[in-house]
Amino acid sequence: MWGVNHSINDLSQVPVPVMLLPDDFKASTKIKVINHFFNKENLPGQFKFKEYCPQVFRNLRERFGIEDQDYQVSLARSALLKEDEGKFEGPLLTSYDHTLVVKEISSEEVEEMHTILSEEVYFMGLIDVLTQYDTKRRAAHAARAVKHGAGAEISTLHPEQYAKCFSEVINKIFA
Repeated sequence: MWGVNHSINDLSQVPVPVMLLPDDFKASTKIKVINHFFNKENLPGQFKFKEYCPQVFRNLRERFGIEDQDYQVSLARSALLKEDEGKFEGPLLTSYDHTLVVKEISSEEVEEMHTILSEEVYFMGLIDVLTQYDTKRRAAHAARAVKHGAGAEISTLHPEQYAKCFSEVINKIFA
């Protein structure tokens, strides 16, 4: 929890960007803590915390109406899921109300994720989640569907249909 608290406190000092840029999807923060003198009963002697795309996840929390304090408290009151409760290895931290899940992954798992997932999958998933399906988007959708046909490319799909396809792809990757 120290890392999550530290990250949220750091982000509160930075102004919220007007829009996310491609570099925000590549950014990460890394902190190494050597804990010699305080809180020895709750923290290991030293540990590292690395957060990927902090501005992107901050933006997602804001778009879904999750306040920073609610996020911190919900994770702090949770218990670890046992490894046999899911198909993932390593501890999963769930929020008190079971609406949020944080997975701890090793350096090896990070490298494996980078070899499995291309940049296009990262960008496609996050950008489409952040795109509102408003009048402008509907008009663009209709124009592309007329020009290229309804099934010509993924961007001509309705958001619900795209979300289903995207979920299926991600589930196949992690199956």
